[in-house]
Amino acid sequence: MFNFTFKKIFNTAKELMKITNLPESTFYKFQNEWISKGGDPKEMGKVEVSGGPILWNSPKYVEWLIEYKINKPARFNYEIKDKKISEKTLLFINNNKKEQSKNGR
Repeated sequence: MFNFTFKKIFNTAKELMKITNLPESTFYKFQNEWISKGGDPKEMGKVEVSGGPILWNSPKYVEWLIEYKINKPARFNYEIKDKKISEKTLLFINNNKKEQSKNGR
């Protein structure tokens, strides 16, 4: 289990990409690959609110990244690249958490 904390649990896709420093193309690529394999974006943390915006459960998304991109063995070049991007995402989140702690936020 990870120990990341977020200011808000639910974020828009744009906010989640900013928090994780994940490029938009990669964010949607991961989502499209998941769907093409029969996965449901809800398993990635996507929450559709009736009459409201589509939100993402940030901790659930990070858990999904860890389970399906980082801990999953990579055999092909594109899988290795995705794994490295996901690892950088976790480092970015972790470094921001440390920086916020130092600044008292």
